[in-house]
Formats: sequence, C-alpha cells, structure tokens
Amino acid sequence: MRSTSQFTVQTYLDAAEQETALRGWGQRYVQLAGGKFRGSLTQMDFGHVSVGEERINVAVGQTTAPPPGKVVLILPIDEHKCLINGDRYAPVAFLHRGGHEISVVTEQVTRGLYVTVDEAALPGYDRRRIPPIAAVTNYPGAAELREWLSSLLISAPDAARQAPGEMEKVLPGLIIDKVSEVCAAVTPLGGASKLRESHAYSIFVRAQRRLDADSEGLLTVADLAADLGVPDHVLRSAFVQATGLNPAVWLRQRRLDRARRALTQSSSVKKSVAQIAMENGFFHFGRFAAYYAETFHETPLETLRAALI
Repeated sequence: MRSTSQFTVQTYLDAAEQETALRGWGQRYVQLAGGKFRGSLTQMDFGHVSVGEERINVAVGQTTAPPPGKVVLILPIDEHKCLINGDRYAPVAFLHRGGHEISVVTEQVTRGLYVTVDEAALPGYDRRRIPPIAAVTNYPGAAELREWLSSLLISAPDAARQAPGEMEKVLPGLIIDKVSEVCAAVTPLGGASKLRESHAYSIFVRAQRRLDADSEGLLTVADLAADLGVPDHVLRSAFVQATGLNPAVWLRQRRLDRARRALTQSSSVKKSVAQIAMENGFFHFGRFAAYYAETFHETPLETLRAALI
C-alpha cells in the first residue's frame, strides 16, 4: 500500500486545545492540578499508519476513544502510574481498539508514544484473544520499541528531505510488523489483562454521563448521589477510587474547565468574567478567581484579555 507522509509538531497552551489534536478521536481533557498548561503532539502520519508522541506537563482527567476500525498501541515513556478505568496501572504497553472509550487520570507529567494502525492491516490482531482495552505486561521488546519510535520521530524531517518518498515505501510495513509482534505476544495466560470495570468505576461512569448531560453544569454532589440512587458516602468513595479525587473537587475542576472554555471562545468575549463565573456555578467571585488562578496560573481576566488578542 503506497501512501504519503505528513510530519507535524504542535504545541498547546490549554487542555481544551490539546484534546482536539488527534483527528477522528473522541476526547475530553480536564486539567486537575495547578500549573501553566504546556502540551505537545509530534506525529508522523502515513494515513493507514501513524506514530506520535504526546506530552502534558500537568495532571489531567481524560476520556478518550480512537476512531472505529483502528488499533492503538500505547507505550508510556515515563514510569509514573496512572488510573485507567479506575485501576492503577504501570504496564509496558496498552492495546486500545477503536470505538471503545477509556477514562484516564494522569500523574503530574505525562509522556507517551502511540502507534495507530488500521485493524484490517494487523494480521496478529485477534478480537477473540485480545480484549478491546488491554494492558500488555510481558512484551520484552518494549524498551527497544520505544527507543526506535522516538528516533523515528526525531529523524523523520531530515530523512524526508534527504530521500523524498523513501520512508513511505518502508516504514509503514516495519511499524505494522512491530505492532503485530506485540499482538502476537498477548496470550490469555498473562500476556495482557483486560482493564476491568470495578463497581466504583461503574458509579463514576454513570456520574460522568449524568454530568455530560447537564447542560447548565450546576449539579452538586448531593444531586449526583440522588440521581444515581446511591448514598453520598458511596459516591464519594467511588470517585476517590476511580480518580483519586473526591467528587466535590472533580465537579469544581469540571466547572472551572467550562468557565475557561467560555472565556477563551470568541463568542463569549462580550461577557464579563462575573457573568461567566455565575453561568458555571460560581457565585463567590473572589473564590472563583482564587480557584481559577490556582489551577491555571493566570487570572480569569488575563484569560479573557488573551482571547481578544
């Protein structure tokens, strides 16, 4: 299969910007910890095969789903553990089938490589053997594969200039072979483990769906518990297990995220900071400004002014 390659390096100053970086993916990022957001995405795309590296410098909560028909191999670069579907993992790699959503809560710094391949191009990918979302635990070539993919992303621009068209002839097939090798290493006896859904995580997912359906964004913890039919303490315990945060903090960060999106959207520049704060459930403006600055390391007014430039 012949294809043309595209090489891009993009940097982002906001979680809401970075969530749109991967075309065709369903993603939502919410910044969870304080810090001036800095993110980047470096990608080499051959159409049916792509390789990329994503970096984020602050803790974020993500929901993410690759496009249907794709298989994604994810190789964490750093050894930080993260919460995936409510469980803490530090595997050598993940396999993620397109169309299946996962929830991820990252550590303070996130660096990871990913390879996206058309499922039909992977002879080693067996849906009967490999679950839609799998943590790969015993692939011995993970370190070498990370090093090779990183070197490809570093050398790709020069290689493309020095030998136009040559990468497209060779690299896609080599990359597919490597991903197929990982798939072949997966066995029901321990090569991969299905990322299970705990009871706590199932409550968190139901809460997320209820929050996503709430157009006003003003639900409280008590509202959520009542809507889900669980006691407040059960909801709190579920959130802590699934995200590491209590639901009050999670709700506040979501509302801060909504406020920031409103402040940065050109359609909202005619609104005052106070109006946007109230629309997102903050009625104590001093406290809103303090929470906002603690999370984003700038004031709401600075964000609004930047949107006008």
